[in-house]
Amino acid sequence: MTLQGVVNIALHRSSPVVKMFVLVNGSCMAIYLAPATRQNIEVSIEKNVPLQILEKYLDNHLIKEISERGKGIYHCWAMTRAKKRDFMSMALGDTVLLSESGTKKFNYGAHVICKIQSPALGNSLWPFVGKNPWEFIYFLTDVISLNILKRDLLNKLNYSTSFDLPGPLRVSDDRMKYFQLENGDLFTWLNMPKPQGLLLQEPSSDTKSKKHDFLEEVSPPQPKAFREKFLASTSSNRTTYFWDDKNNEKREIGLAGEKLVLMYEKQSLINNGRGDLAEKVCHSSVVDGDGLGYDIRSYTLKGEVKYIEVKTTSGSIRNPFFITANEVDFARNHSEEYYLFRVFEFKKERNLGKLYIIENDIDNWLTLEPTEYKAFI
Repeated sequence: MTLQGVVNIALHRSSPVVKMFVLVNGSCMAIYLAPATRQNIEVSIEKNVPLQILEKYLDNHLIKEISERGKGIYHCWAMTRAKKRDFMSMALGDTVLLSESGTKKFNYGAHVICKIQSPALGNSLWPFVGKNPWEFIYFLTDVISLNILKRDLLNKLNYSTSFDLPGPLRVSDDRMKYFQLENGDLFTWLNMPKPQGLLLQEPSSDTKSKKHDFLEEVSPPQPKAFREKFLASTSSNRTTYFWDDKNNEKREIGLAGEKLVLMYEKQSLINNGRGDLAEKVCHSSVVDGDGLGYDIRSYTLKGEVKYIEVKTTSGSIRNPFFITANEVDFARNHSEEYYLFRVFEFKKERNLGKLYIIENDIDNWLTLEPTEYKAFI
């Protein structure tokens, strides 16, 4: 899930309004697979989109940004409204693999640098007969020619033998993990360069003043008040919390909260002039797997490591949350570098939430109640 804002950009008086979607880096760069026709490939992949066409529909500032990120070359691709959800999840640096119809191969790969919504530009580049024009447009850089058998890659991503590619789709994280486990790094296997240096740069004066609009930070509850509230709930008149037993949904919420915090940390470093450190922030529980005792490895402005555990619930600030024995042990053994990011009132449909942060010794803040036991025979 990707965090992004929407900016309405007014263009020339004779031009329609274009929606530009402000991209930020995803926690792990995603892979998108897309079918393509020979005619459309020729228009915007094999050829550079003429600047004169872009100037008819896009603001000069936007064109300049695309040019800077695309190294002076304009390549782009698009989706229809039916694939808007996939388009909205697309993040800066994500990779797109194009499969030309009839070739049974993936023929081109590239990385996303900008995306906009413009039916007029889409119709100008790829005329469409019907109700769904190519209006959700994403610009690309580092376009490279590939010669990968489509069936070979789909099989290695654990798609069924009968699966083809009916339309653009995002490869799930589980399929990417499967590929990596069996075949190693995807970019090495494709013989394709990884996205480098996209967005993670020193902030402009506008960026420095930008607030985090996806997580609202608040002060944590006072330790004594927290304990009193908890102990009161364990009396005979205790409040009953109904834990959601839908494990998949809980995992989804937990992962969404981690991605929010990952973006929060990166943006905080960028806003404070430490884009060099933002590049190093790692979603460790995804990259290295669960069981580390923390979810994200980040840095202070001085470059000191921060081990961040993220706990996310849709309930209020007082809702209890689960923490494993391994996580508690790690927190105690690394108390000087440990941070608990508590995301609450998380709105899944809007990808928003509130946050408080506990630093260092969690025993000063939390009352821990054993709820599970490991059994042996």
